Amino acid sequence: MIDRLAISRYPKDDEFLDSSVDVTAVGLDVLADLVGIPPAELVGDVPLTQEHASVSGS
Repeated sequence: MIDRLAISRYPKDDEFLDSSVDVTAVGLDVLADLVGIPPAELVGDVPLTQEHASVSGS
């Protein structure tokens, strides 16, 4: 069971969090579809690239 799903932003070459959005309400499967990463791989911290952002239409 997933307690929390979040998308967090870190400025390039920085270790401090810039912002974070809780996306738990959308669910694991929807988030996996949105970013194009299988649900089993969305464990812990998963770095997303600009390519992942473009998949979602951002």
